[in-house]
Amino acid sequence: MYTQTPELSPVSCIPLPRAQLYRDLFVAKYPALAERANGRTERAVEICHRPGACRRTDHVGVFLVEASNPDHQPEIRQKKYYEVDVNRHTCTCPDSSQGNVCKHRLAIGFHLFGSDWSAEAEKNRVSQQYEARRAYREAWRVQLEAATEFETLATNGISSENTISAARQLALDMLAKAAAAQEHYADLCRPGPDWSKFVTVIK
Repeated sequence: MYTQTPELSPVSCIPLPRAQLYRDLFVAKYPALAERANGRTERAVEICHRPGACRRTDHVGVFLVEASNPDHQPEIRQKKYYEVDVNRHTCTCPDSSQGNVCKHRLAIGFHLFGSDWSAEAEKNRVSQQYEARRAYREAWRVQLEAATEFETLATNGISSENTISAARQLALDMLAKAAAAQEHYADLCRPGPDWSKFVTVIK
């Protein structure tokens, strides 16, 4: 059922890149729910990005979301909204009444919780960066010790060939581990990371 409504204070539209980020974070954080949504997340992004598509009401936790109009008649579409109640997890659209996770509820969810998901991801990324930086520095320290030990054994003239070979192999192994640890740190620091990797998954 449509809700006819007067002009209410609109919820600001979300820039497209930010809305897409919120979608990715939602999919990563709630994989089971995202699977049930079955592609409706894309349409929720469109709603979030459309100015005036989401509006507040005088009731706490209740929002109005612009209804899609198959005839693409803006003068009609702008006057018709579905009511989303985030406290009751309901929407008055036909899709939601059939038990589906509708695009209107998703859009409001992105508006309300997207910034929290983003903040969580950033906090986790910074924490992982710190741990990765510490790990790669420690790895290089161990590699340097192994390389120094190998050079000492190779030049002292008293160590057996097997001992020198083992020391050389250890130094090479430590070199590979240190390089991998540094690359992992660099990957965490690259611009435009996959933020969805840094959320806490809820099943």
